Amino acid sequence: MKDRYETLLEAAPDPVFVADAETGELIEVNEAAETLLGMSSDEIIGMYQSELHPSEQSELYQKFFKEHVESGGSKRRLPDGPHLTIVTATGNRVPVEISVATVSLPDGPVTYGIFRDVSEQVAREQELEAITQRHQLALEGTDTGVWDWIIGTGEVRWDESLERLVGIEPGTFESTFDAFGEYVHPTDREKVTAAVERAAETESRFQTEYRLQRENDTHIWVESRGEIYDDGSDSKRMIGIVTDITERKEGERELELAEIVFENTQDALFVIDVTEDREFYIERVNAVYEELTGLSNDEIAGKTPTEAVGDEIGSEIESQYRECVDRQETINYPEEIPVDGEQRQWETKVTPVISEGRVDKLVGAMRDVTAV
Repeated sequence: MKDRYETLLEAAPDPVFVADAETGELIEVNEAAETLLGMSSDEIIGMYQSELHPSEQSELYQKFFKEHVESGGSKRRLPDGPHLTIVTATGNRVPVEISVATVSLPDGPVTYGIFRDVSEQVAREQELEAITQRHQLALEGTDTGVWDWIIGTGEVRWDESLERLVGIEPGTFESTFDAFGEYVHPTDREKVTAAVERAAETESRFQTEYRLQRENDTHIWVESRGEIYDDGSDSKRMIGIVTDITERKEGERELELAEIVFENTQDALFVIDVTEDREFYIERVNAVYEELTGLSNDEIAGKTPTEAVGDEIGSEIESQYRECVDRQETINYPEEIPVDGEQRQWETKVTPVISEGRVDKLVGAMRDVTAV
């Protein structure tokens, strides 16, 4: 058993520190341990485990090692969060991951500790944290929050902005993937979880729109985007943002409804684009307008009224449009526009669309009243 233990000690590529299980005194180290500390084995042997670490945390490390030996496994942080560090001969503090096991030898049990330098991983973690903090600062005061999913553990972190978006107190999100799923609208849940899991599996970017349920039983539409970051650990991380797009989605819905009305009404409808120079261009007309006037959308879209129907009638139409723009209110007026050489009487209603104090569009409806 002892020969096998000594063979493992020398063959190990990572620094190994062997201590008396009862006293914590170091009794043997390998060459990698000497390199890590910048000390010879003669200088290291006889030290105590806690002396490998910052002196001001001696008692904390003693307690940590006792619990670590009992629980086993690998650890990278102290119970209160800071990275485990080892102090070299020059005073440098090197972050390490430590695995421990108790080995029974003829002379008594020893604690076998494997130390791994994780400086590069910690540097990447710090860079990742800095990126997240920059995102949070840049998005502070907006309708956007930041999320961080540690894929291997299933831990999901939300920043305070994201918690506020769903109407919960900062710090109360349960920080699990399942908890995230519970906030997704039931209709969207399967689609969203499948999309984010697929992005994690393929290490591709994630982007989708879905509804989040709020604590007051309402919901908001959000757009979520994320991508994989390598922090050097065994667990991949996906970091992203969630933006409230409720207003945009409601606008899209209104446009959909308006489109349905536009194409299915019995009136001839038209939309006019108004430039800053108060020039008028036909943006689009509906199918009823095409049928009643004999003018197709493809034929007249992008033209001025004078270009579409001639100078005489077109100038009269444009004068009505100018009145609507000047008054910034809906106007009604009769007009005569010939169709296939026959004079027709129309009742026309034009409504201005006002944006930031300026009329930038006119929406009109025409009804043929010739036979009335």
